[in-house]
This record gives sequence, structure tokens and C-alpha cells, in this order.
Amino acid sequence: MRRLLNHFSVVRLAKYLPGPGYRALNSAIGRRRPAGQVSVAMFHFGRCGSTAVASLLRRHPSIAWDGEVFELLREDVLSEARLTRSPLELIQIRRNWTRTPVYGFETKTLAEAQLRPGLVGLSLEEYVDGLRGLGFDHFIILKRRHYLRQIVSAHVGWKTRTWHQPRDAAASLTPVEIDPAATRYGTQHFDLLSLFRYFDQAYEHHRRVLRGAAVATLELMYEDDILPGPEIAYATICQFLDLPVHPGRAWTSRTNPFPLNAMVENYEEIARLLQASEFAWMVEEELE
Repeated sequence: MRRLLNHFSVVRLAKYLPGPGYRALNSAIGRRRPAGQVSVAMFHFGRCGSTAVASLLRRHPSIAWDGEVFELLREDVLSEARLTRSPLELIQIRRNWTRTPVYGFETKTLAEAQLRPGLVGLSLEEYVDGLRGLGFDHFIILKRRHYLRQIVSAHVGWKTRTWHQPRDAAASLTPVEIDPAATRYGTQHFDLLSLFRYFDQAYEHHRRVLRGAAVATLELMYEDDILPGPEIAYATICQFLDLPVHPGRAWTSRTNPFPLNAMVENYEEIARLLQASEFAWMVEEELE
């Protein structure tokens, strides 16, 4: 409870404080983090199981897991934004109100997602350099191999406005249409094959940037480390951070466990497009 109070409630008091109190809160930017605290940043492109893993990380007594901080900024519900609009200073403030051995958060790290102008507004290189300057020394790349299911899941979320499902709830089928000539991702639209190739290139770019930064890096794959059970990814992250595993269960379950031909209204059109490309396995896998 004390950790939650420090991390969130104190900051929300800022609008009620007179000048000296507000300045005192602003000084949180300069507060020293606990000696030896590990700072970890998770990068992903969305709809890849990060929420399930985060629900386990938050329960660990040694971890303050902050989730998608910049999604809160986008939704204009981040109280620290009254102090600064600098994304790195926002992270610094939030981290400095924690006293756990580990602080972590996550970002959708593409220019069309949370790195876009008006939100973070930095290139990946600039962002990683800035985080390193704050003392972030551990990085996680979370990838989903099956891009088509990733995009379909996003479209279902946009249509239903439901992004996560409680663990014991039954999934509900919501068919969607995927426009192969103008597939939405973040703030932009791509033709479907170009989007998938862009994802391939972006993941390799992330690897190069983090290798060049010479930081401790962990790569996780949704299909291998989360789909069979998010506890797998959770245990791997704990090992990466040199922490014991505290058993628990994720609060979410799969929102779209259905066959693609049931979820995609124009499935035959999408299947023909992919079968003539290097992504044919995404269709063939559904037939096994």
C-alpha cells in the first residue's frame, strides 16, 4: 500500500498544493533512486501478451511494474504531466517515487505508435540513449511471430473497445474485415504485406540498436513464452533480473482464440495474398 501511495496518490495531490508544495513535488525529478535499483524497459508492438505478463510482474514484491506509461499520457490521465511533458522526465519522476529493487515499464516502440511526434517524439536510438542516461540497464523485446493474428486482434479491439478479458471469462467471437490495401497500425495505414515486412525490419532494428547500446537484453516470443502460459515469460524475466519467482496467475485470458477464417470476414482474400508471399505459413498453420 505504501508503494502505491508514493507512486500514484502523492503525485495526484499536486493540483491541490500551493506553490512550495508543487515545487517540492517537482523536486522528485532529482530524487535518488534506491542504491542498486535495476531499471528495465520492455519494448513491443502491441497485442502480444504484455498485459498478461505485466499482471504477474506487478505482484512481485521486488518489482514496481508501471505498464504503458505513455498510454496514460495519451489519454491525458497522467498527473505528472502537470509538471513536465518530457517523456524521459515523466519516467524519471514515476520511477523515483518507487522504492523497490526493480522498476519497469513498457512502450510500443514504433514511430506510428508511442514513439510518434506529440507523444514520445523520439527515434528509437534517441529513446534508448535517453533511457540509458536515466540508468536503465535491462531491456526486453517482446515479439509476436504471427503478425496476421496480431493485426486481427487489434482490429477486434478497435471494434469492440475491449482489449483484455478476465481469466475466467468466455471469449466472444467478433468478426472483422482487414483491408489489404490500407491496414491500420497505430496512427497510419499500410498495405498488409508492407506492414508485415516493416515489422520484420523493425524487430531487427531494435536488436541492432540494443546491441549497439551494449545493454542487457532479453528477447521473448509470444508463441513460445506467453501463449502456452504467461508464467513462462514471467519466470524468464525474473531470472533475467536475478529475482526469485513468486507464484501467481495472470488475470487475463485469450480474447481471440478462434480460427482466423471465423474471425476475418474477407479471409479468402487475405489468404490468397499471403499464400503468394513469405508469410504463407500464417495461412498454412491454420490448416494444420
